[in-house]
Amino acid sequence: MSTPTPVSTPAPVPTPAPEPTHTRRPATRRDLPAVLALLADEDRVVDPATVVVTEAYEHAFRAIDDDPRNELLVLADADGTVVGCLRATCIPGLGKGGAERSPLEAVRIRADRRGGGLGRVLMALAIDRARSRGCARVQLTSDRRRGAAHRCYAGLGFTRSHDGFKLALRGRCRARRGHPPGGATTGEHRASTGGTRGNRQRSDRFRPCRGRGGAGSAGRLVPLRARVWRGGAPGAGGAADGRRANGRRRTGRPVPGACATARRAPTM
Repeated sequence: MSTPTPVSTPAPVPTPAPEPTHTRRPATRRDLPAVLALLADEDRVVDPATVVVTEAYEHAFRAIDDDPRNELLVLADADGTVVGCLRATCIPGLGKGGAERSPLEAVRIRADRRGGGLGRVLMALAIDRARSRGCARVQLTSDRRRGAAHRCYAGLGFTRSHDGFKLALRGRCRARRGHPPGGATTGEHRASTGGTRGNRQRSDRFRPCRGRGGAGSAGRLVPLRARVWRGGAPGAGGAADGRRANGRRRTGRPVPGACATARRAPTM
């Protein structure tokens, strides 16, 4: 009988290292600088260490984090580096049988990491979470110049259905009228700025009445520039020399006991 020829076993092929995995999760406070860096400039990479996290950003993040209908989602590399973000909201509505819908905003992938499918990964997470919450629709608006992003959305099944319109309000009224920035409470804003502009104007122009001008006069505010002349107009006797009847020159303070009838000095 012939002896069987031994069969050589090939050397084991080394297993290639797995591709770096990405973590998809809700953002934490630690991620805030990285998220702000993504939103700061769409066309270049911004170092999160250079981002200044103001109180307005802190307040906005807390509001999102505390609201069960709001989520700030991030996509992070294996080493924890945040390379993408978006904000998802669930809102009720009376259309579509009263079903909720999920608008998406602030969708960003870091400038040097685009084109590798990360946007699809992040969007898939948002769609799955909206579906699990019972939302009937996911919707978003996008800048007309973001052609690559539009192709990504179309590949995920999104269709163009509406034209979007925006009206900026913050610069027109809130900031001008001294409203607290970033949704801060009035008390917080006053503590940081020393009072709103309107309050400072009121305190500069008025002072409280001393309450000796008749019933109901106590606590009233009277103009600082109010002048009460006794004995006629200046130059006509009595207070003709331009002095007040009590012998003091005009100091911008109302005459004691005349709060209820204070009026501006007559002009010549």
